[in-house]
Amino acid sequence: MKQRNQKWHTWETAGLFAVILLGNALHFVYDWTGQARWAAFISAVNESTWEHMKLLFVPWFLWTIAECIGLRSLRPAGPRAAGLLAGLAAIPLLFYGYVGITGVSVAEGYMLEKTSFDYDVVQVTGPESVVSTIDCAQVVITRTNLDKTVTDTVPFTLCDKDGNAVDTANLSMDISTVDVTLNVVKYKDVALEVEILDGGGATSKDAKVTIDPESITLSGDSTVLDAINKITLGTIDLADMESNTLTQSFDIIIPNDTKNVSGVDQANVTVTIRNKETAVIRATNIAFIHEPEGLTATSMTKQVQVLIRASTADISKITSNNLRVVADLSDYTTAGTNTVPVTIYIDGFPDAGVIGDEYTIVVTLAEKTDEKNSGTNGN
Repeated sequence: MKQRNQKWHTWETAGLFAVILLGNALHFVYDWTGQARWAAFISAVNESTWEHMKLLFVPWFLWTIAECIGLRSLRPAGPRAAGLLAGLAAIPLLFYGYVGITGVSVAEGYMLEKTSFDYDVVQVTGPESVVSTIDCAQVVITRTNLDKTVTDTVPFTLCDKDGNAVDTANLSMDISTVDVTLNVVKYKDVALEVEILDGGGATSKDAKVTIDPESITLSGDSTVLDAINKITLGTIDLADMESNTLTQSFDIIIPNDTKNVSGVDQANVTVTIRNKETAVIRATNIAFIHEPEGLTATSMTKQVQVLIRASTADISKITSNNLRVVADLSDYTTAGTNTVPVTIYIDGFPDAGVIGDEYTIVVTLAEKTDEKNSGTNGN
């Protein structure tokens, strides 16, 4: 029996050092593994009370298994379980986060974005009857009408669950003051808009634009926000709208050095063109400009289907006779067949317009023949 107890004490002594060494190592394993997911289950990922409890539980549990196997007995399991529970209960009594900051107000148009401390926890030691009553550590800062970020060094008060101060006469703490940084930023509602380009028989005056949301809330330094009055989402060209209603999503790109407090990163823009109608006209009046010298141009395309937009009163009056299809041959200097871009004109209706700009025709360029010589040779 004496030899068995001596062997048990040897295991317990070795276990003490093993738990201390492994517990300290587990404090860094999460970072050593590149913050691997499996490491988060057995090691500390931050300085919270819960994470410190894992640093005791994991090595203690593993050594208990090893000791039971080494001694070939479950005898150590009971005492070690009791010791583990006592240790886990003690850890929360030693660490308390700073909670509850009172006496702080910010100026109108500003917000307290973040509060940070130079210490995450305060370590308290003393009689268990006193330590067990501690619920939090309260920091009191008297700051009103804040419009900028400030840092104060202040004492803290240990409080019980009812908010009453705990007598610290028999307690010792690793720190007596804490640096508190109040990060104050300005916030502002900023309107969203799109740039409307006239064309296709419509102008911005004809377009009703609806943006959802109409604005977002930004936060940031006042020197940055004061210069921001709107955010332009993008451009909508009315000449590209094949129908009188368009809905398009835009990413909301916020200015540098600001934060999107609203959290909305996309806006839906709906453009409706009012009092206008569209129609397809088959244009047959095809003409050329800048024909190359010595070459004759012939259009293999006989008609072009053109989408136009005009007022309700004019749309029915426009016919193919009002449309001209003009091909510029400046860039074509040799004989052959080419696909040539064309410009469409609507004559007699200045407020009407062509929708789209990708109209083309197929043109053949052939060398001119000498008609006089041809006639002489024929005689």
